[in-house]
Amino acid sequence: MFSELVLLTECTPTTINYFKEAHTDLNINISSPEDIKRNINLLLERYVCSVIGQMVDNAINDKNEIDKVRRTKPMPEQYHSQLVVRKTATVRRVENIFCDHERNGLLSIKRNSSELESGFAGSEKRFKTSSTAEEDRHNMDILLLDVKALFERSDVPKSEWPRFEHTKTPELNPKIVKTLYKLDPSVIGCGYQHNVLEIILNREINKTLDGKIIQTLTKNNIVKYHLNYGPCPYTPLAGIQVGTPIGRCGRTATLGGFAEHGIDKYALTARHFIDQQDGKIYYINNNGYSECIAVKTTPARRERDGLDIVAVRIFPQVEINDMRFKDSTRRPAESVLFRFQETHEQEIRRVLQGELVFAWTANSSVSPSVGRIVVPQFETPFGQYKYVVIVNDHAGRFGQEAFGKPGDSGAIVCIDDKDGNGVHVISMFMGKCEGQYVTHFLTLPLQHGLQQINMELGIHAKLC
Repeated sequence: MFSELVLLTECTPTTINYFKEAHTDLNINISSPEDIKRNINLLLERYVCSVIGQMVDNAINDKNEIDKVRRTKPMPEQYHSQLVVRKTATVRRVENIFCDHERNGLLSIKRNSSELESGFAGSEKRFKTSSTAEEDRHNMDILLLDVKALFERSDVPKSEWPRFEHTKTPELNPKIVKTLYKLDPSVIGCGYQHNVLEIILNREINKTLDGKIIQTLTKNNIVKYHLNYGPCPYTPLAGIQVGTPIGRCGRTATLGGFAEHGIDKYALTARHFIDQQDGKIYYINNNGYSECIAVKTTPARRERDGLDIVAVRIFPQVEINDMRFKDSTRRPAESVLFRFQETHEQEIRRVLQGELVFAWTANSSVSPSVGRIVVPQFETPFGQYKYVVIVNDHAGRFGQEAFGKPGDSGAIVCIDDKDGNGVHVISMFMGKCEGQYVTHFLTLPLQHGLQQINMELGIHAKLC
């Protein structure tokens, strides 16, 4: 016989026992508001992932069928392996629902050593023409890996996961980055996007240099890679923009966040912007009036490290109602600084790879700028730090601003906590590497940035 279900929360043991004795015919469960919230979140997460999982399985099946066709019908006229991607309705539907990936049209190469021997000397025109199908395949592979990363961050049992292919992100040896730079000075940097080594080049296709890079990668047993061609000169994001929070005389940047040391308050922003100012920081209000709110802080030592971040001391008389970070819905939230130094590289990639991020910038007063992390650990030939690389392929959805507009330098990249316990503060915008078909935005790990500030100023500032 059906009995009513009663759920008790925040009751004392005495009350619970009394209720059970008085109502023996009822199905009584004891829980807490926190457990109820957690269980509801897990239930919703499992439901959404079950829908996504079915679409992923269909996409993987289609992908496997396409691979069978390629293996049985080789195409000797093409220099890339597996160039033709059949766009089925299922694959297209999965792309639209998951990430709505735009076709970036990057000129890319992903080849192994046998392909290098089979003929690299195609015409440059033909090389560019055949890259679109290869790029489609690359985008679909990355899309499936992004979804796998989403499942790995979830609490969904593995028994309910789709049939993902087993992949492992290799460790990148910093010596390889320096070796590639010696071979080709146009190498801006490289890092793994899942199991694919993304290499950003400040040049167009060059068969000789590309061959040297591929030979080096082959010698180091790196068979999955993606060459992102330029020209893509690195330029700071501070620029001419009206109405941004800080700046003067048409040059603007973003006040990314706040830090405190004792009674002193500091504004965090991009160093390259402050270096161009007269030592005073001006806030530009909605009426266009410029108000001086901070002064450039004199370093305690002459040596300066390389991260593009600075703290400027805010005048004591400047009133700030709330120095906390905001979540993606604009509500003030407690900050949780992402600990790069205390976290193993594999865990960093697991947590950040493919993650959607946001930032409140000088250009996003209504809704935040949004983007996606593509390379959580990006090596440069000269830097001692590893950067976080972001793309803005989610811009325009639901009215969000795009990352990387002039004036965005100094903005801080965050992730909403999935349980609603604040925001995870990840990194700060430095600048962009703008290629022919895709723009990568370089951001510096904020934990390293705060350490650099404290060393330079001789203080112990903490994030607000």
